[in-house]
Amino acid sequence: MRKKKPAIRRRLIRLACFPLIAYFLYGCALMSFQDRLVFPRDVPGPRNAAAPLPAHWEQLTITAEDGSVVPAWLHMPFRRSKGGAAPAVMFFHGNAEVIDDIADTPEVEMYSTLGVAVMLVEYRGYGRATGAPSEKAIAADSVRFYDALAGHSGIDPKRIIFYGRSLGGGAACALARERKPFALIMQSCFLSLDAMAAKMWVPGFLLRNHFRNDEVVASLDCPILFMHGRNDTIVPCVNTERLVRLAKHGRAVYQACDHNDFPRDLEGYERDVEGFLRECGMVE
Repeated sequence: MRKKKPAIRRRLIRLACFPLIAYFLYGCALMSFQDRLVFPRDVPGPRNAAAPLPAHWEQLTITAEDGSVVPAWLHMPFRRSKGGAAPAVMFFHGNAEVIDDIADTPEVEMYSTLGVAVMLVEYRGYGRATGAPSEKAIAADSVRFYDALAGHSGIDPKRIIFYGRSLGGGAACALARERKPFALIMQSCFLSLDAMAAKMWVPGFLLRNHFRNDEVVASLDCPILFMHGRNDTIVPCVNTERLVRLAKHGRAVYQACDHNDFPRDLEGYERDVEGFLRECGMVE
């Protein structure tokens, strides 16, 4: 009987090690593929950098410190306010989109009818841009695009808002750390990548990108509109519920939809956005 005890002990130790080994391998896999999960550039696919732009759009291009060439598109409104200089929105898209695919969408076109200029910011490695995306790279490029927009003769630098959709909320907040927006709109956004990783049993220190929207939202002293689908299965709306509690001047509106079909009620969406812009003094 005494000889069996060491064997049983070794067997129990092996059994106890299996979950640890499995978790270690799981963590290694996520470490290896985290950039693909956060930035799935193969989903929208590349675009021809030499292809013509849609009508009424102009392209601004920067060359980053690593040689990456990154575009942003600017659309000036058809009508201007009495002062001449137009307010502007910097639009940051989701992780499976490119600016080519959203330039002519109703969500973007509505701004021109309100007298608001639109800048669509691309991410490195997406669409017509070269290089590789990261939180640091997106923030650095966005600062340069913001400065170019604020210095544009037809833009009112005091009325520039940031609009972030899904991953774009992280991009908008990353910019807001460096340049304060007049207002902020967050659609279908997460609390932070750390919080999302924690739900997958991954500690935050393993992440290369954090996008701490919670920290930025809590620090801002500007109006914030949060929008989310009640049935969102990718980024549950509890993220927005927590973000709006952190905001000093925030409110939230919800629609009965999932993540990728927001907004299901386009008229309601346009009414909510226009109402917010008028409330905060963005448009007359």
